[in-house]
Amino acid sequence: MPHDVRPVPQPRTPDERGLADLWRRTAPTLSTAARSHLCGNLGLFLDSYVHELADAHRDHVPDPADHVANRAGTFGFAFSHDPVHHLLNPAVPLHLFDTW
Repeated sequence: MPHDVRPVPQPRTPDERGLADLWRRTAPTLSTAARSHLCGNLGLFLDSYVHELADAHRDHVPDPADHVANRAGTFGFAFSHDPVHHLLNPAVPLHLFDTW
């Protein structure tokens, strides 16, 4: 997901096709800052899954606080509220919207 609106590489998996479709329909309507924010939150969302899978692979039981924080990431809250911000109230700055 590039920060500009250039074409993305040809998707190879269903997940990539879904993200490419989302990006194709959403990116042109977002500001550069909003595109960057969306990409960053998607990265956090995916990193949370990698972290959880690594813990499971090592049979590691995480610290409860770490587990709760990581679960919040795997639910994709930050990633999923970016499109909501864009659709409902783009006049609210992203740094304020992130505080709710």
